[in-house]
Amino acid sequence: MAETELSKTSTARPDVLSSVNRNGSGMDLAGVVTALVDAETVPQRVLTERSKEATETSISAYGTLKGKVSDLNTNLTSLEASSGRLPFSDSSKVFISVIDETKASDFIADVTVSQLAAGQVQSFDLNTALSSGATASTPLIASNATGTLTITASAWDDGDSSTTDSKTVTINSTNNTVEGLKNALNELGGIGAEIIDTGSGVKLLIKSETGTQNALTITTSNNLRTFRSDATRSDGTFTTSFNESAVATETGMTNFGVDISGDVLTITGDTAGDAGDLTFTLTGTAGTALAITVTVDADDTRIDLAGKIKTAIDSALVASDNLTATTTAAAGQLATGDGSGDDANNLAAVASTVTFSDKTEGNNTAVIETRKAADATLTIDGVTVTRSSNVIEDLYPGHQIVLTGTTAHNSDGEPTESFSVGSANTNSAAKTRFQDFLTHINDLKKHLNEVTEKGILGGEGGALAGDTAAQTILRRLSSFTTQPIAGYDTDTDNNDKPIYLAEMGIRTMIDGSLELYDEDRFDAALAENPNVLDPIFNTKFSSSSSAFSMSGFDWDPPDAGSYNFAYTDNSSGGTATLNGVAMSLSIKNTISTFQSAATDSSDPTYGIQITVLDRSGTTANVRYGVSLLDSIKAYADDLLGVANAVDNKLTLADREVELRADITEADATLAEIEAKVTELTDRYNTQFAAMEAAVTGFNATGEYMETLFDSWNNQNN
Repeated sequence: MAETELSKTSTARPDVLSSVNRNGSGMDLAGVVTALVDAETVPQRVLTERSKEATETSISAYGTLKGKVSDLNTNLTSLEASSGRLPFSDSSKVFISVIDETKASDFIADVTVSQLAAGQVQSFDLNTALSSGATASTPLIASNATGTLTITASAWDDGDSSTTDSKTVTINSTNNTVEGLKNALNELGGIGAEIIDTGSGVKLLIKSETGTQNALTITTSNNLRTFRSDATRSDGTFTTSFNESAVATETGMTNFGVDISGDVLTITGDTAGDAGDLTFTLTGTAGTALAITVTVDADDTRIDLAGKIKTAIDSALVASDNLTATTTAAAGQLATGDGSGDDANNLAAVASTVTFSDKTEGNNTAVIETRKAADATLTIDGVTVTRSSNVIEDLYPGHQIVLTGTTAHNSDGEPTESFSVGSANTNSAAKTRFQDFLTHINDLKKHLNEVTEKGILGGEGGALAGDTAAQTILRRLSSFTTQPIAGYDTDTDNNDKPIYLAEMGIRTMIDGSLELYDEDRFDAALAENPNVLDPIFNTKFSSSSSAFSMSGFDWDPPDAGSYNFAYTDNSSGGTATLNGVAMSLSIKNTISTFQSAATDSSDPTYGIQITVLDRSGTTANVRYGVSLLDSIKAYADDLLGVANAVDNKLTLADREVELRADITEADATLAEIEAKVTELTDRYNTQFAAMEAAVTGFNATGEYMETLFDSWNNQNN
């Protein structure tokens, strides 16, 4: 079959108006429309897609940058917790650590530990009202379900008469149980309470914090069951006193050779004297009284009398479990003996004594002290030291000492072993710490240099090349290491001698990295002053005068810098100014402390406190120095913060939000371009359809005229 125009055009992508219609223009109108639409939309589409791709790359790069900043933050936190100082101990019975490097200094000491601090433990059995297995919810504390429990400890007395030195638990129907009392005690603070089942009854253990000053004294209102504590007793006895409220009316006690002094009854002489009744009363400190009556015969010896007194007391004790008695005899004589072979009537003055004391058993005492409160006792280079806790932080400034055991002692209590405890600021450890600090800073700087590098001379640029936020971060990071360290000064007279990193032998390389180029200079500075690295690692308050100490709020410290403090002493505690502004005074235990008058946290001096340590002092430059590590760490914290923070600080999250907004905008632009493509395609198709129809019409007219002319020509021929 011969190929026709129709068959030829139909093998290609046909156009209804041109290729199929052989009378049309014959143009590839679809291609023309596509070309026209592309001409109007492709450039914008390409630019938008490239911009979107670059933005997506930036978002990914910021995710990586966030990880790098987080690594820096983690490393600086770890570095901050470390120390260039090396504490050491020769024994596992004493642990030592550095808790504030700004206050720590070198020391070494010979240490022994004779006693660990302990908390008091008291056992409360509610008069053994609860049997084994009984529930702790049984309401047996107060007879009428109400009452108060008052607890005091010496440590709670702060010397201020305006504050309460005791703690009170009010017992009512809501907590009138062992469990309720336990919970109420635990809420007081400084007290611990727990319930145990002994197998013979449920007991409530009440525990104090360690140290003798924390020993608890518990008193109750009358309508509570007996809840008595007496920490002065020893070995289960109380001191006992007697009175002579009833004596023999005929001859008196002295006529029988009997005398009572304190808790000792003494019998002297070799005969009993006149016959009669010896009557006296023994009264214990708990109020228990025993009436004793002894019938004395005329021929009784002192030994006979001692035996009768002992028998009378023993008989009286049968009726009362609240007293106990111990009988002894002087010169080897037994109170009921016969003179050890000698004629008793010819004995010289024989003294027999009967000692009385209260018994704890059966005394209806609900609280029994099962462990006494004790202070930690140790020696430091032969000097005895006591502390209320086994965790000691005020012995060597900047150090924490933890006692875990006692050293060996002989039977006389003398130590038979000792060990060394100390702390040293070594150059090697300090240098390693400092170099680690530089490495962490350099790692982030290197990454920022790579991602912000511009593609010069045909080279490929970094993922954040041209990103102003990333460049700002790099500049800010560099400024930390080239500007003065905030709040630190090399001159104690405040003559404006700021400290730079370069003074420690550090230089900035061409690529922005930091290098310790002069190690000899660094070592010499460290050897001369072990605290030379404080501006790098230690944020601290300081004073140019030892007469004053400076402090402030941890949660809202003052601005870094130096402040002029002036003090005038007087009998009322003194007056003071800070940068010429009067400060407010508070006094505790005769110590004067002055508070900044600033009430607005935006004031540079807000929260500053100055404590007077020596009232002969007059002026000082007090400083708050922020370490380079803390400054960089704070900036890293800001970068890692949440987006749209109220403080308007730049965060990586903010930048990611901006970039994602750019992605959203690019997607919207691409959607608009697609809509424009559809609209242009439809419009051009309509226009070319009209053109094609016109061309078809013209072609049809031409063919008609051509046929007509051909017909005329044929007729003429």
